[in-house]
Amino acid sequence: FEDAGYEGGGYGWHGVADALIRLKAPKLKKKVKFDPEASMFVAHGPDRAALVQLAKLMKEAMTDPAVLR
Repeated sequence: FEDAGYEGGGYGWHGVADALIRLKAPKLKKKVKFDPEASMFVAHGPDRAALVQLAKLMKEAMTDPAVLR
């Protein structure tokens, strides 16, 4: 995050999750809700499969700097 001029934390990860959904999995938009705070990020919803899909996208972003950018 620092390299891009952003702070990390919950709001930063919320932005990543939102971008990943918009770019890679738009069908998740209505299935996943977010509750970020300064030091934490929470995604929740009743559809476990949607949360698992988001978790996989987030893991990809955390392990591949190109995806995170």
